[in-house]
Amino acid sequence: MRIQKEFKFCAAHQLTNHDGKCRMIHGHNYRVLVTVEGEPLSDTKHPKHGMVVDFSNLSFECKSIEQNWDHRFLITGDEPIVKLLDTLPNAEKSAVWETLGLQWVGFRTTAENMARSIFYTLSKRFNVVEVTVYETETACATYRSQDRDNEG
Repeated sequence: MRIQKEFKFCAAHQLTNHDGKCRMIHGHNYRVLVTVEGEPLSDTKHPKHGMVVDFSNLSFECKSIEQNWDHRFLITGDEPIVKLLDTLPNAEKSAVWETLGLQWVGFRTTAENMARSIFYTLSKRFNVVEVTVYETETACATYRSQDRDNEG
């Protein structure tokens, strides 16, 4: 059986060296759909009887990702603004970093990579089989457990 949890966040990013408009700082209203698979708990005496995963537990973990990324400028560290910040004294750098809402994520912030990152983060606690990240209403990327298996 599969269950799904959806969450949303707004964030900015920049795809440096991209050959299109995405090379500029811009933002999206992201929508994420997480699919977890498993058998509902059959122990009738257990408080989670009949559940694959308690939605409140899954929601808590999704909320953590949402809170880290919502209304932030998600960066990899190679953005021109980061290089400019490195020229500032540490006290000023920290203030500007916070003002800009910079959040280091450690990967190029494509929808594909975001789906992969969310998949791996949530897979630490749940049997995640699929994560879909909608960058717009009509454009999304899906990372599945089969993709993980094929990465070698």
